[in-house]
Amino acid sequence: MAAIYHLYLLNNQDTPIFKSQYASSRFSGGGGGDVSGPQDLISALVGGGGGKLGGQGTHGAQSTQTTQTTQTTLQMHQDIMDLVAHASLDVIDDIQTKSNSMYHKSVDSFNGWTVSAFITPSIRFVLLHTVTNDDNIRNFFQECWRVFLDTLLNPFYTPTDAIQGKTFGEKLEKFARKYL
Repeated sequence: MAAIYHLYLLNNQDTPIFKSQYASSRFSGGGGGDVSGPQDLISALVGGGGGKLGGQGTHGAQSTQTTQTTQTTLQMHQDIMDLVAHASLDVIDDIQTKSNSMYHKSVDSFNGWTVSAFITPSIRFVLLHTVTNDDNIRNFFQECWRVFLDTLLNPFYTPTDAIQGKTFGEKLEKFARKYL
């Protein structure tokens, strides 16, 4: 089973300016290479080809129903992860007042998911994950911070706006493959 990571970048008003998901079998004990692309992420979330949701239907109606069920499952999973990330913001605010450290390896947990945070004066990076990989998560956060600083140098970007740039997401995906 692949390890799944959900990354959220939130500004000071707790508004998400970027969110993404990454999957990797690097540290999950499953062997093999990185899992990339939406189809691999779907397989990782719903249990692969051998499970009830991942099987191939023999009839068109069954295949359509499987696709709709898979999309519903993915949307529900994403909604739950959004809720967990936003619920952890209160804990992150408490930690931010008590500590000068930018990286916090485990600020909250929910149903097997651990919430790690990287807190800066202008933005909070929140990562939900199931695999403990502290040093690489710290390195990933530092690279995310560096890429975000490059984005802030763009005179056309306002820090409260959502990050729409394709290169930003591509750079973070590259670092996710490297560290997660």
